[in-house]
Amino acid sequence: MATTKPLISVIMPVYNGERFIRETIDSILNQTYQNFEFIIVNDGSVDSTQQIISSYNDKRIISLSLTRNQGVSNARNRGTNLSNGEFIAFCDADDLYDPGRLQTQLDFLTSNPTVDVCGSYFMVFENDQEKLIEHPITDQEIKEHFFTANCIGQPSVMGRSGVFREYKYNPELQASEDYDLWARMATGGVVFANLPYPLVKYRLHPAQASKTKGRLLYITSNTVCTTYTLAYLNNNIISEYSKVKETTLSDFRKFIAELSAACNKKSRDINTFRPLIALQYKKLDRLGIKAFATLKLISYKYHIDFPAKYLLNIFLLSFIHVNKNSSLFDTLTKLKL
Repeated sequence: MATTKPLISVIMPVYNGERFIRETIDSILNQTYQNFEFIIVNDGSVDSTQQIISSYNDKRIISLSLTRNQGVSNARNRGTNLSNGEFIAFCDADDLYDPGRLQTQLDFLTSNPTVDVCGSYFMVFENDQEKLIEHPITDQEIKEHFFTANCIGQPSVMGRSGVFREYKYNPELQASEDYDLWARMATGGVVFANLPYPLVKYRLHPAQASKTKGRLLYITSNTVCTTYTLAYLNNNIISEYSKVKETTLSDFRKFIAELSAACNKKSRDINTFRPLIALQYKKLDRLGIKAFATLKLISYKYHIDFPAKYLLNIFLLSFIHVNKNSSLFDTLTKLKL
């Protein structure tokens, strides 16, 4: 047992996690690297979660029990405030650490002092099936991917504690809170990396947030993507166009022209920002055949390459009326690159 100041603080929020938490705790306590403190934030659980946590007699465990559920962002922030380590690693209460996870990421971060936050590939598993999830590796690749989607797996993250004290999870967000944090960090100059091998097993099950908050996750992720993209482009005109809830074809054409000009100034391919274009297209006041034809002409003029399935879906919207608040509308207008 280490008696010196813990070098790593492992932070795990949990809410009603009695089904999987013991297996998760064991995977953390049985790490090959042992100089860590393990901060478990019980976020107002009403099942046997606290009893399971209390059953462990391990001095590395620091248990904080909140009287009511306040959300995973608040729980992670509370854990960060309690931490004493030079590095912070995160874990969710239904996932599993590879035995060498802490040692591997510690070795990488100490050998690469310019990197602030380190993730990794990870395995998703459900029942007896596993699938490897790969992500961009370098800082530049990761930050470019943020224009489209998140590519830092929350349960795989370890970073320097000072970074997580400067940048906090937004407690107002109920989904995509990790993507929002990475995007704000990236805008502020934080350096990322992903290790090209799996260090965490990410469990799939019906009760997890990614399945129970599907639509909210989709909407919040799009908002984060847009905010990050606009911060990169730093163009007031594009920002004003993007703020409106509904737009006209005329303004849509002006938006594309301004976006193209901004891309030229930044030496960027406009295709990098197709998600932003797709989100703006969804705001058109009339999604008829004229809107579809306009998009096709714009695509030809500015060399924008949309996937065939996306074009087929929005072509269908030219003939059928779908309420913009429905999940079907989200499905038909979802851009998968």
